[in-house]
Amino acid sequence: MKALLQRFNQWLAGREKREQWLVAGLMVAVTGWCAWLLLVEPAQQTISETDAQNTTAQQRIAELRGQLAELRTQAQINPNEELEARRSQLERQKLRLGNQLAEKAEFVDPETLLVWMQLLLESSEGLSLQAFDTRAAVPFLQSQSQTQAQASNDILVQVYQHPVSVTLQGNFFAIRDYMEQLSELPVSFYWQGFEYQVTEYPTAVVKLELFTLSYSGEAS
Repeated sequence: MKALLQRFNQWLAGREKREQWLVAGLMVAVTGWCAWLLLVEPAQQTISETDAQNTTAQQRIAELRGQLAELRTQAQINPNEELEARRSQLERQKLRLGNQLAEKAEFVDPETLLVWMQLLLESSEGLSLQAFDTRAAVPFLQSQSQTQAQASNDILVQVYQHPVSVTLQGNFFAIRDYMEQLSELPVSFYWQGFEYQVTEYPTAVVKLELFTLSYSGEAS
């Protein structure tokens, strides 16, 4: 290596000044280019990659901060707020429905109706009560709001329908008068069916299908 440098120095010393300056400049340029390739360019590439990673990290941090703010907001919301609002709405519906029912209907049980029908029979001649049958009560006017309330364990005003089957036997005029008096009773009941059959003239059998309303699902 040392001998090679001596030969190069000898060769360079034999050149003209202009050529020596050109060779020196070329050597400086080559040395600078090599230094750029080996030192500067890798460093710049490393800096660019680091900047890109920092930018990505900043974006991720911003996203996490946004998610954290959203979680804090949700944590401050009362999870029962919606259920409480629904319960209040159902309570208002309960009150309104109860008021409407109280205005439009009188609620009696089947036993009360039976007492009044027997009192009428005492003043009726040629007429007898053959049967008075009651069936299991069923919900009356089951609405969608009531179904939703039951699903959420809330209770709205529930009205029950008590079906009643009444069988009377007597002549036509006694049955007619009894039916007129029955319609004038001070208790509320509702008609579902009427069946009139002559067994042996002038005796006939009348079967009435009625129902009463009450707040209770059990007959007294």
